[in-house]
Amino acid sequence: MRVDTGKGGKGEAFWRRADISTHRGIYQREGEAMRLLTTLWCAALVLGLCGSISATVIHVPDDYPTIQWGIDAAVGGDTVLVADGTYTGSLNRDLDFGGKAIVVMSENGPHVTIIDCEGSISEPHRGFYFHSGEGPASVVRGFIIQGGWAEYGGGINCDSSSPTIQGNTIRGNTAGYDGGGIYCGECSSVIVDNTITENAANTGGGIACYYNSSPTVMNTILWADDAGTGHEIYLGEASSMAVSYSDISSRWLAVFVAPGCTLEWGEGNIETNPKFVLANLQDYRLLWGSPCIDVGHPDYLDPDGTRSDIGAHFFDQSKTIVAYATPQTRTLSPGDNCAVLYAMINIHPEPVEVRGGVELTLPNGEPWSGNPLEGPGYTVFPPEFTWQIVREYTVPETWPLGVSVFTWRVGMPGNLYDRDRFLFTVVEP
Repeated sequence: MRVDTGKGGKGEAFWRRADISTHRGIYQREGEAMRLLTTLWCAALVLGLCGSISATVIHVPDDYPTIQWGIDAAVGGDTVLVADGTYTGSLNRDLDFGGKAIVVMSENGPHVTIIDCEGSISEPHRGFYFHSGEGPASVVRGFIIQGGWAEYGGGINCDSSSPTIQGNTIRGNTAGYDGGGIYCGECSSVIVDNTITENAANTGGGIACYYNSSPTVMNTILWADDAGTGHEIYLGEASSMAVSYSDISSRWLAVFVAPGCTLEWGEGNIETNPKFVLANLQDYRLLWGSPCIDVGHPDYLDPDGTRSDIGAHFFDQSKTIVAYATPQTRTLSPGDNCAVLYAMINIHPEPVEVRGGVELTLPNGEPWSGNPLEGPGYTVFPPEFTWQIVREYTVPETWPLGVSVFTWRVGMPGNLYDRDRFLFTVVEP
């Protein structure tokens, strides 16, 4: 089952629940960077990957209804491009490249493209399983991978394979033994621009490496993972790892290096709270003022032209106003309440005129007749200022089942400053 896109609309009853903050100091809105930041070799790899996109692009779900069917249809050099949505169930988890040198990537980044593995100890599932000799040209990029459970590699298992793992948020996965987020066995993967958080395992809550593995980790956040040994990283059985320009909680206390293994602790590593927007709502975009902004590999730039950030989301400093909306939940029934956190941010030293409004799109793609849900409002937004509020909405009893879209736009007539949106699914009670 997948969640489709829609277009904009509104719920029936809406009321303000709490004003969180309006203060100087800025927060973040995602812009999706696909950055490969390891060495000059990796820079060349990026160019090669970008070139491969000009080959066949297979769209999921437009061409094939599931991610695995898209992978099965691809040949070397192809790209499987996955639309926004939450992907669950058979053929959208335990994904297997079958040794193909292809790119499987989201269209608009991890914040809006979720692989929910729905794994458990009684029914184990993970996001991706690489076991057919995949190399660096096999790429998984731009997803949230969550809810996995497996004995090895709750989120991703790399067994005698070395894919490129780039720009993903790998969260809330569990391994019964090793590698809550990622398991590496005889693996030399490039793991770059990821956020790996809230995973759990016996060893290596974030990443576990065995059997002469030698992965490279760069521009990656490893935070709040848990394990009996090696909360963030575990190296065993003659493995090695090079880590640079990454944010690793508790630093050495969260890393276990067994005898005969080697950890190359490179330049640019930090151990400071990354300041996510709201981890409790699974929003791992960075707040303005995050120590991960502008401290990634100095030889590479984010799309806004600033020095690369650490993690799966870069903070776009080019925007006049940054806006984001974060839902309490994405699955609701008629009559349910749902809180939404709004934030609007001006990081610049000048005040900005701004209008804003929220619209909903129904499952059939039509705008909701009650639009706008919020606004249109107008204000002069102060310089270097952040506004946050939580509002709570009630889903009307008559709201159609299926996937709807919540869209918040801010700007002035003829000038869209920013837009944030999320999909929500209304199901039977």
